[in-house]
Amino acid sequence: MVLLWLQSPYGLAALEKEGASMNTFSGKWTRCFFFFVLILFITRASFAESWESEILTGVSADLTSIWATSSITAGTWPNNVKTEIFCTGETGTIIYHNGTAWQSQDSGTPNTLNGVWGSSGNDVIAVGLSGTIRHYNGAAWTSESYPTANTLNAVWGISGNDVFAVGDYGTILHYNGSSWQPQDSGTNSNLNAVWGSSANDVFVVGELFTILHYDGYAWSAFEPTFTERPSLNGIWGYAADSVFAVGESGTIIWYNGDVWALMSSEISSSIILNAVWGASACNVYAVGRLSNNGAVYHFDGSTWSSQENLLSPANPAALLGIHGTSLRDIFVVGNVGTFVSYNLPEEEKYPLVCATSPVDGTTDVAINANLIASFSTEMDPDTITEATFTLTDTKSPVPGTVSYESGAFAVFTPDDNLESETTYTATLGRDIEDRFGYGIGDATDYTWSFTTTAEPSSISASGGCFISAALGRN
Repeated sequence: MVLLWLQSPYGLAALEKEGASMNTFSGKWTRCFFFFVLILFITRASFAESWESEILTGVSADLTSIWATSSITAGTWPNNVKTEIFCTGETGTIIYHNGTAWQSQDSGTPNTLNGVWGSSGNDVIAVGLSGTIRHYNGAAWTSESYPTANTLNAVWGISGNDVFAVGDYGTILHYNGSSWQPQDSGTNSNLNAVWGSSANDVFVVGELFTILHYDGYAWSAFEPTFTERPSLNGIWGYAADSVFAVGESGTIIWYNGDVWALMSSEISSSIILNAVWGASACNVYAVGRLSNNGAVYHFDGSTWSSQENLLSPANPAALLGIHGTSLRDIFVVGNVGTFVSYNLPEEEKYPLVCATSPVDGTTDVAINANLIASFSTEMDPDTITEATFTLTDTKSPVPGTVSYESGAFAVFTPDDNLESETTYTATLGRDIEDRFGYGIGDATDYTWSFTTTAEPSSISASGGCFISAALGRN
């Protein structure tokens, strides 16, 4: 299926940042362009995954947001991974999972809590109605002073000493580790979500298609170039030049570092999307509601598709928040105490190589091309090295440099141009693991081959934004 990269319910459109022209394609846009258009031979095994929904025992309140963290503990792999989950909701509800069981926590407030985020399981912040801010230290929730009476809708941070909270009437607060200070957003619109790649690269979205950006000094606005202005409710990205935002009317937009563009999808315009989160560039999820029922959509690097057939039992309540720590641990919350978890059979809990560039079997590859592999979850960079990511011709290994990029990309850069009219084989070793010790290989390495062009070419594949090949293992 080919993805029409700027098609939406509103027609062909794009967004400009402060008047920047869509017709002026920067190098970054060109590099990322085939993120949308180079979709080749997508296949996938028939997995037994499912979304298992339940109503948490004793919880009748709507659960508005969720944050999870996983850590390595004592014991043997894979049972040494502890995952903690914090859910917030109406009437000050906080439900916590300690890795073994659920328990209710006393938030100390009757106010609805709309957002939650933490730097660790012992440093968690929840925000909500009337400027409420609660801080968890691993033992108890305590109140923080309210620099605003406006409702806060979301919270996110780079670290425990660099946190942003956003809310109604353009409210933006910043926490430096000791106090909260208001920042000038330049808007009176209600702000619904916040995410950033660094302290100097933070995005906020809100009602009426509001999109703000913080460069470490001041907030500036992106202005839409078309008349339809659906509200945006959720935002997530894996790099400064790859950010997703979702909202009303099934809206999904993507930022490439220069411009925002409306993405094509199979999502109905009657869907309201409330939140988005991803395990990697080729494994992104958006949740929301259709009528009064929950909806989950998945982006595999080429297109968005409904996962309604994976919901068990079918038709859960409307879904409001999503977060996870890997492809195995993804959690969703919603109305009337709804909690949804992603269930994978044991044999499918290992990371996949979901895309490669060049694609396996490709011919006429430029002799100065880099090799790129995309994984289904964030990997352990220490396991992606010149020893585990290699390239060989029919005679000998090709020397090169290996790097790892956010979004779960491994990049092999040859030291010199490749030979023309030569077939090469790339190998990802079975010892490559994600950050919790799950490896990509069972008994064999992952390999793919390609052939270089007969004539030298200056056009090359490059790192960053791409999705191009098959989901699965060799």
